Order: sequence, then structure tokens, then C-alpha cells
Amino acid sequence: MNRRDFLRTAGGAALTGSLLAGMNLPATASATKPKTSPQPFRKGAWAPRALIHRAPDSLRQRMAELAEAGISLLAPCIPVPYSPWNDPDYYTGGTGVIEGYPDWNPFQGMIEIAHEFGTEIHLMTSCFNIGREAPIFQDHPEMVAQFPSAGDWSWAARKQGNYACGMQLRAQKYVFDRLRTLVERYHPDGIHLDYIRTGTQCVCDYCVEQMARQGLDIRAIQRRYDDQRDLWLHTGTQHMLRKYGVLKPVSWGVQEPVPDDEELGRWIDWRIDRLTGFIAQMYNYTHKYGMELSCAVKFFWPAQVPTGAQDWVRWGREGIFDQMCQMDYDRRPDELRTVIRESQELLAGGTSQYWPGVARGRGATGEQKRWCQSPQELAERVQICKDAGTDGVMLFHSGLLDDDDLAAIKDF
Repeated sequence: MNRRDFLRTAGGAALTGSLLAGMNLPATASATKPKTSPQPFRKGAWAPRALIHRAPDSLRQRMAELAEAGISLLAPCIPVPYSPWNDPDYYTGGTGVIEGYPDWNPFQGMIEIAHEFGTEIHLMTSCFNIGREAPIFQDHPEMVAQFPSAGDWSWAARKQGNYACGMQLRAQKYVFDRLRTLVERYHPDGIHLDYIRTGTQCVCDYCVEQMARQGLDIRAIQRRYDDQRDLWLHTGTQHMLRKYGVLKPVSWGVQEPVPDDEELGRWIDWRIDRLTGFIAQMYNYTHKYGMELSCAVKFFWPAQVPTGAQDWVRWGREGIFDQMCQMDYDRRPDELRTVIRESQELLAGGTSQYWPGVARGRGATGEQKRWCQSPQELAERVQICKDAGTDGVMLFHSGLLDDDDLAAIKDF
């Protein structure tokens, strides 16, 4: 039975129910897979919404151009259904949303055209950064993550209201239901998780209650660090390094020891466990249907873990993603080599594929000024990834790649 047939059976429905029932377990991953023989170096690309908006002939031409350059995996961005820039019919399988093509289903058509060229499609969705206008926030305001805002944490106020608390079962179920919609309607080759992190630490009533059961007052812990954000980050980072037995300096670690905070460490570990358990459920779900699970992660482990709970070293070692695409957009050549070397050492023994992410810049200001400014720079970064023995490279993004860029990377 293939995955499309399975989705339509009672077995598929029963599987979905069992996963939902187990989502409140903060367990580590049960998913394991054997080591496979080395695969050829691959190229992939994140893709903007504009790719989905193309008319069929234009889409087919673009897919041909990308495939000719050797790009074999695309992760197109799928806006959440209530976004003002997106017709909800895109998400629910509707047609008639592109003028002149009344019977055209953009998502299904994109997948079918991609398959004509041997290109895999991993539909990309944001996880817990779901936006202030999310209807579920109107119905369940308790699901909104509550970020600290006092003292050194005032910057977090900008994110307040956009994130659901990724620790809550309701929020995890909400994300799962959206992913299930994509799987059942479109049968892609995989799902790509973006924003698989928590924004920053949450002190909502749910988190407070859960940690109180373990004897911790997380609001009191937070108050200790209201005016010492750097100390929070250093203490949490050092906790992660000790936890993994990392004895040598890591570029984004802490070089000078700081006092241990056992309570803060337990809070960080609990948040990581909750997020890891959720991802393991997603991995098991997609693999039951013969699909893959990939993700985008920040590169600076472990410094991002105390706030975002994004412990991609654990995820890679446990093999709960098929491809982990690391966002190394603004790394200079020597910096990129260092990131890759350290990441490979940290992930040694794991089964997830490791794909650094490289960005093509189209602007001389802002963050893009440190991205690749020419086809030659782009090719240099791709060459660095290949020479380092990574499984692939993920390009940001397909809409920024012109004919010269595609020609420059074609032969890798």
C-alpha cells in the first residue's frame, strides 16, 4: 500500500489519533533509523510564496531552470491560511485562485510539475510563530506565549502576541493539524519546519503550573535575571556544554566559567524535552506515510538554546529530522568552514543529514550585505560545503537566484 492509499484508510485515521493522544508526553525521540551509505552531495533551496503563485507554464519553466542547475529539493513557503497576503483556498485545496486558470490547484500543481523534473517538495510551514491575527488566539488567549519584558528583556515585547507557547499540548496539536492538512491534501515528499523554536522563554500560566509540579518557580527564576540577560545566556550556554561534555571552546559558547544555576538548567531541559518530543511525533507521523521531515535551524549552538530551546545537536544525534538545514547566511568563507567543522563534530554519530544554508544577497544594506553578492561568491560557499563533506547545501532562496547564479552552481 502506498502512502496516498494509506492516508485514505482507517489505519491512517487511527495513526493520527494515536499521535495526537501521545502529544502531551515530553519524551525523547523513539524514532531511530540505521546509518546509510554516503549519498551524493545535493542542492536544495528554500522558495518564496511567489513560486506557488506562478501560472502553470511559468512554474514549469522555473522548475526546469532549477532542476538544470541540480537543485533537487525545494521547500516552498506556505503562509498560514488566515494571512492577509494569502487566499485561504491555497491551504484547503481550492481552485480558481490564479486568474485565467479556474481549474488549477497551485499546491498540487506545483508538486506534480516538480516531480516531472525529479525535484522533491517539502512544504514549509512556520511552527509556533503563527501571528497575532491567528483565530485560535481569539478563542484560546491562554495559548499565547508570555515572554519576559522587564529590564534587559524589553526587546522580547516585539515578539509578544506572535508566538504560541510551544510547550502547550493545544499549541502542538494546532501545528500538527495544519501539517496533517498539508499531508492529506497534497501528499508532498516531505514537511519542512521553520521557526521550530520558542521565540524566547515563556512564563505563561501553563509553563508556571507544569514547572511548579517539579518544585520550580520559573517566574522567580526569571526575576533573578531580569537585569542580567547576558548572565542568563552564559549560564544556560554553559549548562548545555557541560550536559554534552563539550570540553573544548565552541565559537558560540562561553569561554569564561560562570556560576552554575541548577534551577535554570532544569527549566531549560524541560523546555527542550517538550519540543523534542513534539518533533519526534512529527517524524514518526511523516515516516509512516513515506515522507521526510526537514527543518531550518540557527547556526549558533548552544547560545540560542537557553531562549529558543532549539537543541538541534540533540535532534541530529537522535535522528528525528531527515535533513537539518542550518541558516549560515552571513558567514564569511573562513567562518563558514568553522561553523561546518564544529557542527559536524557535534553531530558525529547521528543519522540526520546536515545541510548548511547559504544566502544570495540582492542588497548592499541591512543583513543582505553580508550574503553572497555575486555568482562567484555563491559558488565559493557551495564549494566549501561540498569540500567539507556535508550532505548537501540549502540555498536562500530560489527567488533570488538568477541565470548566472544557477550556471555558477550547476556542476557541484
